[in-house]
Amino acid sequence: MNLIPSKAVVLATGAVIALLGFWGYCYELAYFARLKLIAHEHLSLKHFVVSSGATIIPMLFVILIYENVKRFFSKKIHVDPRIEVSEHLKAENFDKFIVLARAGVGIAFVFLALVLALPEIGVTLAIWSMYLYMVFIVMQMFFGAVLTSPAHSIFPIVLLFALSAAACFAGGGYGYASSGNSASKDVVRDDLVVRITRSPNGEFKVEPKALDFPLPPSLKFIESLGW
Repeated sequence: MNLIPSKAVVLATGAVIALLGFWGYCYELAYFARLKLIAHEHLSLKHFVVSSGATIIPMLFVILIYENVKRFFSKKIHVDPRIEVSEHLKAENFDKFIVLARAGVGIAFVFLALVLALPEIGVTLAIWSMYLYMVFIVMQMFFGAVLTSPAHSIFPIVLLFALSAAACFAGGGYGYASSGNSASKDVVRDDLVVRITRSPNGEFKVEPKALDFPLPPSLKFIESLGW
């Protein structure tokens, strides 16, 4: 039995980790910018991966459980879900799905714009807390376009999906920093990624958490850059 992962598995794992790192970077970039700090001066690629992964992976796990419990109590328990998805995709066409994907891009960046703009006009509605729900909506709106895309269109679709989800993460990071920054407490943030405290004179002390897990060889070069 060969326990060495294939090149395809290694590349796929690297792609997923790179995507999580990018989303986490956007979240932390917005968060630290709100505190007038620079994220990559304090955090590494591993911190960015954990930043997004610690939220989106549990969300996907909950969705997976919900969908399977719902299927268990439905008449669709006898139907292969792969066949069901295939029939749905065949009933529609790429033109319809790409329209939904484009709408997803608009929704994501409108969400980010609202998170940035509403506090400036005195609106304290905490819509930033919906950022994971917005990521889920973006995923749904891109799902059909990714699966029905012609080969020559897949790259721009995946790129815009990544950027749209990143806009949602950035909105979440900026909003979280805004809510914590306005609180009169010494510990501004303390989670799996970082501990941030504020001194009496208003200066922030950043203490990154120690993270010890291996990165795929395809991403080692990023660590060599000091990230």
